[in-house]
Amino acid sequence: GRQGRTTGGLSASFVQSDGIDVSGTGGESDGYTRVFVSTTGRVALAEGESIQWAARVADFESEFDSDSDFNGLLNDTAEHSDGQQAALGGRLTLRRFGFQHDIAINASQDRLETFNVGIPQSKTEARRLQSYYQATGNWQIGGASHRLTGLLEVEGVQFESFAGVGAGSNQSRDINNTAIAADYRFSSGPARLSASLRQDQNDEFENATTWRFGGAWAFDDVGGRLRASFGDGVKNPGIYELYGFFPGSFIGNPALTPERSRGWEIGWDQTLGEIGQVSLTWFEARLEDEIYTDFGAFPFTARNRSTRSRRSGLEFDTAFMPIAGLNVTASATHLEAVENGMPELRRPEFTGSFAINWSPAAGDWQIGLAADHTGQQLDTDFSTFTTVNLPAYTLVSARLEWQMAETVGLYVRGTNLTDEERVDVLGYTSEGRGLFVGIRFGE
Repeated sequence: GRQGRTTGGLSASFVQSDGIDVSGTGGESDGYTRVFVSTTGRVALAEGESIQWAARVADFESEFDSDSDFNGLLNDTAEHSDGQQAALGGRLTLRRFGFQHDIAINASQDRLETFNVGIPQSKTEARRLQSYYQATGNWQIGGASHRLTGLLEVEGVQFESFAGVGAGSNQSRDINNTAIAADYRFSSGPARLSASLRQDQNDEFENATTWRFGGAWAFDDVGGRLRASFGDGVKNPGIYELYGFFPGSFIGNPALTPERSRGWEIGWDQTLGEIGQVSLTWFEARLEDEIYTDFGAFPFTARNRSTRSRRSGLEFDTAFMPIAGLNVTASATHLEAVENGMPELRRPEFTGSFAINWSPAAGDWQIGLAADHTGQQLDTDFSTFTTVNLPAYTLVSARLEWQMAETVGLYVRGTNLTDEERVDVLGYTSEGRGLFVGIRFGE
């Protein structure tokens, strides 16, 4: 809705599913229920100035199976979790002294309680508070455009867990991080350049400085563009990796250090006249101090790898409309991921997708067909601690929608139409063929 300078919206959803038997042992299905409500709003103060806010709450219940006999495979268990999520955020945007100023604060809270045969097992609660100030300036000098952005960000995360009096997993932790960053953009004729620099100061880890550079050059006479970028990044260990505790199976490692990556990419974007575009990108990245779970120790724990992970590949992407109303998209990625000379787990060498949608200009219906392919990949069989091959699979889906009236649509959607058996994580069953029929109201 809208009233004067104020706009706002409210949305709500409810989802309930009987689910599937995740363990694949032929036991009962693992269901899921979720209620979600959100609201957003904006008040315009002046030209380019505003106050914005958003809030959301969710309540869910999810049944699941676990490895109750610790043989590396899921068992059909009567476990479920109850959770609540809440988030609230606001942003003030002002224009002063030739700059745009953004001041924001965001808060969130997540609660989760697990049960086994109705008996409480554990409770966790996480709270996050983040605020930032960002200033952005734009200048035009001659035929060149310049944009400079500065950022100051403060974030705090608190985590609490309780699994009964005297439990080893009972703990309360907090991690705080302060960051400063700058980003510069340059544009002149066919040239585009960008550079960014960020420093994070964390109370648990060493200060980290990351950077990124990028550039592009347009060749208008052939309808193409050459682009390239390179940079590095840091990922800090998570709360569970640092302090997690599961009796008889896992204990966290507070001595972990952050993961560090560095990579680059180069690509070409080519327009196909008025009907579409094709993109080709070559990329390469190195990952150091990768965090992994060491199953060779007992109880299991998290560690940093002493070897590097190398990932490189080629990406292809295209979208075109050969005739009016017919849209075709396709993408493919060839990936080579190696850790210490061996292929990495759960990194398929080839993935691809294809989709075609037809919507006659004068018609009241539309139809779509899509296929998504995931190539062969490796995984670990935790019952024997050996490496196994997960077979490739292709998922085919289709959709047909009929516009019954100006604001009413009837649709039929099918997923995994060939009832393909797929495994992304060994021991976890995936959904088979699905058919959905629905009615949609609104413009």
